Formats: sequence, C-alpha cells, structure tokens
Amino acid sequence: MSAMNQDPAPVEPASPTGYRRLHPLPTTLAAVLLVLWTGVCAAATLLVPPLKRLDHPTRALEQLAAQIDVYGQVQPRLPAWERALDDFFSGGFVDNESQLREWYRELAAQHPDALAQLHVTILDAERSGWTLSLDQRVSVWTREPSPLPAYAQLARAAYGLTQIHDAAVVWSTLDQVPGGWFHDMIGSQLARRLGDQTRLAQYERAQQARAARYLLVWRVDLIVELVLIIIGVTALVWLFRHPQPVLGTAALPPPWPWSSGFAVVVRAVALGVMFSVFVGLGLRLIRVRQDELELCVGWLVICLPLFVMTRKHLLKPAGGLFTTTFGLRAPAGGWSRCAVWVLATVGVSLVVEDLLSRAMYTLPGWFHWTESFDETVAFGSPGAVIVSLVFLVLIGPISEEFLFRGLVFGSLRRRFGWGWAATISAAIFAGAHFYGRLGTLCIFWDGLLLAWLYEETRSLIPCMAVHIISNLILCPDLLLLRPS
Repeated sequence: MSAMNQDPAPVEPASPTGYRRLHPLPTTLAAVLLVLWTGVCAAATLLVPPLKRLDHPTRALEQLAAQIDVYGQVQPRLPAWERALDDFFSGGFVDNESQLREWYRELAAQHPDALAQLHVTILDAERSGWTLSLDQRVSVWTREPSPLPAYAQLARAAYGLTQIHDAAVVWSTLDQVPGGWFHDMIGSQLARRLGDQTRLAQYERAQQARAARYLLVWRVDLIVELVLIIIGVTALVWLFRHPQPVLGTAALPPPWPWSSGFAVVVRAVALGVMFSVFVGLGLRLIRVRQDELELCVGWLVICLPLFVMTRKHLLKPAGGLFTTTFGLRAPAGGWSRCAVWVLATVGVSLVVEDLLSRAMYTLPGWFHWTESFDETVAFGSPGAVIVSLVFLVLIGPISEEFLFRGLVFGSLRRRFGWGWAATISAAIFAGAHFYGRLGTLCIFWDGLLLAWLYEETRSLIPCMAVHIISNLILCPDLLLLRPS
C-alpha cells in the first residue's frame, strides 16, 4: 500500500539501450488526426441534444417510465430495512415521478412525434386525472395528420367523459398503439370503463409480470452490491494491516522511453480509428447494417495496430514479452491474494461511485437518462445483444486496461511520479468515453483507482478483473431495458 507515499519518479533517465527514436512526422500527423476526431466526438457530446443521439427516444423513455412506475408502486410496500438500503444504493432520494415528467416535457419539445404526445397525455391523465387542459390538448390532435386523431379518440375514451358507443372501434384503435407499458395502462383504463373483465385481467397479469421481473433484478442488484461492498471494505482493511508483496512482474516505470510509448499510443489509436471509420463506411456502402458485425470488425481494427506496434517498438527492443512486461502471468503467492486486491478495489469503487451519484445526480446538467441507455441492448437483435455484452464485459475491459494502464499510465510513469501519471491517464481514460459530467467523474475516479492498483500489484490481471466485474454489474440493469 505504498503508491501514494512513493517519491516522485525522476525526470526520465537516459533512454534504455536498443530503442530507436520514432520519426516525429507520422506521430504528428496521427496526433492531428486524433485531435480532430476527439473534437468531432466532443462536439457531438456537447452540442447535439441527448435525445438526438438515440434512434428511438420515445421507445427508450417508455422503458424507463415503466421501471419508474413499478418502482413507485413497489418501493413503499418493501420492508423498512430494504427501503433504507434501496434509498442509499438506488437513489430513492430522487423524486422519480417529477423527473420523469421533466424528461417527457423535453421529449415532447424536441421529438414531437404522435406516440410521444400520446405518452405524455397518458402520463398526465394517470397522475392528475382528465383536466380541461388535457381535453384542449387532444382537441388540437383532431386537426392533425394520422394517427393523432385516432389517439385523441382513444385518450378521451379511456380517461375523458366521452360516451363509448362502439367498443370494437376503440379496441381496434388501441391496436394501433405499440405494445408496452403505455399500451397496457390505457388498455386497463379502457377495460375498466367498458367493464371488460377478461381484458382487464390480461393487462393486470402483464403489469404484474413486469413488476415481478423488475423487482427480482433490483433485489439481485441490491444484494450483490451490498455483499461486494462489505467484502471489499473488509479486504481493504486487511491489506492495510497486512502489507503484501507485489503480484506481478510489470516494471514501473517500464523499460521504454516515455516518448516512444506516447508515439505508439497516438499512432496505433489514430490508425485504428481511421481503419474503423473506413470499415464502417464500407459496410454501409454494401448495405450491411448489422450492428454486431460493425462492432466486431471496428474493434478488431482498432486493437490490432495497438498490439502490433507495442510488440515492435516497445517490447522487442528490450527483448520483453507481453506476459512479463505487463504482469500477465499467474500472480505470485496465488490467485487468492489477487482476489483480495480485486475485491478491495471493487468495494471502494462502488462506495465512492454511490456517494458521487448521490451528491451529483440531482444537479442540473450532471446526468441525463440517455447516457445510461444502450439501444443495442434494448432494441437490437439477440446476436447484437450478445456481441455488445461480450465486448462490455470481456473484450472492452481487457483492451482498455492494456491501453490506459499498461501503455498510457506506464509511459507517463516513465516521466512523472505516481500522482501526475495517474491523474493524467485517468483524465484521458474518462475523456475517451465521452460521457456526461457524472459519468466522466465516475470514470475518472475509476481511472485513479485502477492506476493505484496497477502500481501496487505490478500486474494488469487484477486491473482487468476489477474492470470486468464493474461492467458485469451493469448487465442486469441493461437487460432490464429490453421490452418484456
């Protein structure tokens, strides 16, 4: 437990023998390309409204609305101890219904399609009843293009005072509304007004099944997070009381000059980005729009130059191997010691991220619901979902740890002490994800924590394990976004 107390590394010593300085022109061109690409991505993040980044914002927000509605119904009936834990870990301190209304007002203003307008009306009618303002709102729909006139008739039949003369016409109109939470809500209301007990029971069963599904996932999340925090804090205390020798063989600072490491990272990432753009355009030109294929090929062409250039310019001159240079062999002292480090780091990460989310979640501009919504997982084909989750849980964490801790942090460590190297590499790590403010802050914290873990253990194995577990914890919530 010594990284924080180490003396700063001296300014880079004489370049190790065997390393040849890479020509600055290709590195400069690659850096310019990366700056332009980063600028475009940053502009898209900052300037493009969040709803415009989604292909199906109305469907996406409906999935969240269903969860918030079920949460509002179930949470008050939970035992007191479970409500207290849920309030801390899941943010029960936030007024979810008010926030949902705000999100729908934003959706109606920026994406005023017919279905979004119907959803807003159903939401308002369920919360406040049928008011004069709602009646005036749907009156305007009767003069709008289809399907708004039909939606106006449907809303008045379900929530208004309109006499229902032909039930068959009303049910036929409901069939025009895509299935989901709002469909079930307005269908239940229609069944009550018409006294159709068969249909009412059908909608209630669907709502109960949805609620049971959500509650099961929430409880599993709560138990897993609580157990990981308890075990992690216990492991961290044990590590402080029983200092451990390093697990791996990674040399920090690494053998290569920091300028060589910088050049390899810039060149390889720029080449990978360029290749992935060309591959994506090529697939679209031949009319291949399979998300999983684009993801596989795109990630492959990004990672391949990185591994090849690392082997050629950083490892080969010193006769090093990936396994020894980055501490990728079986940990010294056994896997149990590695597990203690991993669990301690995961526990600390969860505690701090929960506190950050609790402190920042309600601040204006710090979080938007679209940041945590993955349309590929929610609406993609089963193949796309599988590929996306494999990359999220396995390939992404392994390649990112190799890049950001092994190369970026390692190369900076050749030039700076732990503090500056960790801070700069964590900032690059957070910026590369292009999240909002809260997401960037959490990723920056994880970057600092993983840099500390790499420094202490001298191995990328525990870093990769922590990253994998952190991403794995997200999977149940992501899968919950898929329509049932």
